Amino acid sequence: GNPAAETAPEYIPSGEPNGGSANNNPPPVTQQGTTQLPDTEEEYIPEEKPTTQQPTTQQSTTPQPTTPVQPEPEEKPTASEPAEPPVQPEPDDGNIKVPDLTGLTEEQAKAKLTDSKLQLGSVSYQHDESKSDGIVLSQGVEPGTKVAKKSSINIVVCNNETYTEYRYRTKSTTTSTNSSLSGWTRVKSSDSWSSWGSWSDWSTSAVSKDDYTDVETKKETQTNVPDNPSPSGYPIPTSTWSRTNSSPSNEVKWIQEFLNAYFGTSIAVDGIYGSTTLYFVGEFQRAEMGTVDKSVGSNTRSKMLEVWRRMRTTTTETTYYRYRKRTKTTTYYYEKWSEWSSWSTSPKQKSDTTEVETREVYRY
Repeated sequence: GNPAAETAPEYIPSGEPNGGSANNNPPPVTQQGTTQLPDTEEEYIPEEKPTTQQPTTQQSTTPQPTTPVQPEPEEKPTASEPAEPPVQPEPDDGNIKVPDLTGLTEEQAKAKLTDSKLQLGSVSYQHDESKSDGIVLSQGVEPGTKVAKKSSINIVVCNNETYTEYRYRTKSTTTSTNSSLSGWTRVKSSDSWSSWGSWSDWSTSAVSKDDYTDVETKKETQTNVPDNPSPSGYPIPTSTWSRTNSSPSNEVKWIQEFLNAYFGTSIAVDGIYGSTTLYFVGEFQRAEMGTVDKSVGSNTRSKMLEVWRRMRTTTTETTYYRYRKRTKTTTYYYEKWSEWSSWSTSPKQKSDTTEVETREVYRY
């Protein structure tokens, strides 16, 4: 994951194969404003044995690139977290002080090491949101440590480059006539109806109409005309009654019952064809027939029977029902989501059946 370390070319001043200097000219100034150290190591003989930094990471005799780390976005370091020093072999003791390289760019650090008769070792990368890309975060040998000429100094450079990772899950759908399915989420339902069945026979039993039942009705009117309109069942007269009689007769009672119904009177229904009966017979004839003889013969009897039947006729209305049935089928629609896939750098498109999540991961 980390790029190969850059190694600075060995610094050998022209005309001095052993790196020494015989002139007394002042040392040159570098582009960072630091004074280049003289070529001779004798001017930097320490009074005591120099100390060297013990690397805090795994040591190796040859600078090795570190493996890039791809943490979760929430694991990004904060500005307060110091950068880890790079893997650094222990340099040989010497008289050249290691300069402070932190805060410089990689090129500036390389130039400063060259000016100090040192060389750039391996370069590894680490993210730090509080620093700009390309800035040296740490170095393998602490500044001020005295090392031998041409010692390699490893550095860690800030690189906040990120890349996108994707994960997804897919939606499955199904339908069922069951109102619930284990492991599935019901999202909607729809109803469908069968065709109507055959009509039933007509019946006087009432049937209510609803979504499942279609009903038709019809009404029939029945006229009930009594053969003998006498409520008491007296016989229809067959004899002719034209004079008073003292012996009661059921036929006369029929006449008297009719006259009471017709006129709304209260003639005594005693079967005696007397003066009162004669009077009301004459009044009936005057109202219905135009000829008045106060006798009840065939014509008067027929007219009385016609009128009384009309008075006693009843009309009955009967409602008949028939119906037909149908059935309803409810279809339930279900969906469920798969488990999330592993994170991958392969792009995934979102759709109605695919849900996608992304995260930004540091490359180093």
